[in-house]
Amino acid sequence: GGGRFGFAQKSAGKIGAGALPPPPKPAKAISSSSAKKDVAAPPNGTQPWIDLLSHSPPVIEVEALDLVTRTDRAKLKGFATDGDRVLDVYVFVGARKVYYHSNKNGGDPKKFAFDLDVPLRPGVNFVSVWARESSETVQRRVFVIRRDGPNGELLDTPKTDDDVGELLGAEPGAKD
Repeated sequence: GGGRFGFAQKSAGKIGAGALPPPPKPAKAISSSSAKKDVAAPPNGTQPWIDLLSHSPPVIEVEALDLVTRTDRAKLKGFATDGDRVLDVYVFVGARKVYYHSNKNGGDPKKFAFDLDVPLRPGVNFVSVWARESSETVQRRVFVIRRDGPNGELLDTPKTDDDVGELLGAEPGAKD
């Protein structure tokens, strides 16, 4: 390297200008009883497993759907579950949101079922289902659904999402 890479000393077999730093020391173990005062240690002397940092996004389950169709809509049915709560569920086709439902006042805060017909554009459609536990914990499932012509012929995919509003029932040419 002609001295351009001063951080590596090939002849010395070391990285950097000096000796390698010492390996890190192991973390100090704490007993589970000090982590949670109300949990008693089991009598056999083993430490109980306490999951102090468990955090996972909702699970999204979707019933089998047709990934190739000749109709302008696809049936999307499923549910989102979470150990803490499901805040809301929303669905996009491309960049357009076609469904939103809050579970804030739902009967079961840990589960939300959805059943809808999503509008499809000709050609390839990216349908994404989102479920949130909070603003920071989100899960997403994406499906690629191809809409063919009435006789099974391949249709060109539009380059923009401008025509999705018409599929949702908006007036042609209307802007959001």
